[in-house]
Amino acid sequence: MSGTSLDGLDIAAVTFSGTGRFPAFSVDKTGYVPMPDTLKQAIRTAFTGTAEQVCLLNRDIGEFFAASVKEFMQTLPFGITPDAIASHGQTVWHRSGYATLQIGDADFIAKRTGLPVLFDFRPADTVFGGTGAPLVPAFDLLLAHPYNTATVFQNLGGIGNLTYIPAEQPDRLCAFDTGPANMLLNNLTEIYTDGAQAMDTDGRLAAAGQVLPAVLAHLMSHPYLQLAPPKSAGHEDFGMHYCRELASRFSIHRAEDVLRTAVRFVACVAADAYRRFCPGYQRVILSGGGIRHPVLKADFADVLAGSAVAEFETVFGFNPDYKEAAAFAYLGWCRCRGIPSNVPSATGAAQPVCLGKLAFPA
Repeated sequence: MSGTSLDGLDIAAVTFSGTGRFPAFSVDKTGYVPMPDTLKQAIRTAFTGTAEQVCLLNRDIGEFFAASVKEFMQTLPFGITPDAIASHGQTVWHRSGYATLQIGDADFIAKRTGLPVLFDFRPADTVFGGTGAPLVPAFDLLLAHPYNTATVFQNLGGIGNLTYIPAEQPDRLCAFDTGPANMLLNNLTEIYTDGAQAMDTDGRLAAAGQVLPAVLAHLMSHPYLQLAPPKSAGHEDFGMHYCRELASRFSIHRAEDVLRTAVRFVACVAADAYRRFCPGYQRVILSGGGIRHPVLKADFADVLAGSAVAEFETVFGFNPDYKEAAAFAYLGWCRCRGIPSNVPSATGAAQPVCLGKLAFPA
């Protein structure tokens, strides 16, 4: 899994046992490979680049994924032999309900690793009128089964997204992108440090600032936040272009204060989403890289005061950094067995559908 924050590739080796929709599973090993700076910049350029740039990048990302996974497989515990690889790919364009493009040539991965590759999971959902995202809710249904507690799964990746599963009513699941998370904070940090920092390590810059109410009010007026789900967001909504506009608009303020306000914005966006779309929620389970940001974590505790908030690893026993990688392993497992893995109540698709295509090693 390589997400919108462009920090690197998350890899998870997951063993499933069973035949139905709710198999037992174990996350046997995880790994992380940082995204090379040259590749990261090429991806950003591709967002507004030429067809040639996207084509070449498709090959280069495929090679990066293949080399990373091949090296990872050499470290697997004795007795664990992969049957297949599931690759989300790198999103370079996503317009909710219209078109979506994830690149990273699956044939490169299949040929280099000698394993079949499940890939391109999102388009099958858009064919039936869905937004193509979010897809992780299928995995959340597996995690929350048998649905005794009304649960919000909040992921703080590049984009923030949630899954809400009402107690004893999984068919009323609600899932969507809440809005910006680490992508916003990372991009602003990069702008304010002139590229010297790709992220606000330990939230030190934000911790030195204060929340600016007028700036927060402006951020909360973003049109995306007024939309009702199903909805999904990406670079087109909250990417570097948006962050440069913010830095320019609020140039009279200290960088630390704008960053501090942006952190509060991420937490407020999530809390507003729970209030509007998750009636009766009983607990919030946090995952994603954002939980390592101490200021953001404190803001979540503040805006959700009185709610039961827990961290993913405490509840489910594996590192939440690899939740999305494990989720796409599950989607790949479902594809191999012909099990539909979109959640129409989350994406808006007209029907359940089996997601993903298959690339063979030979």
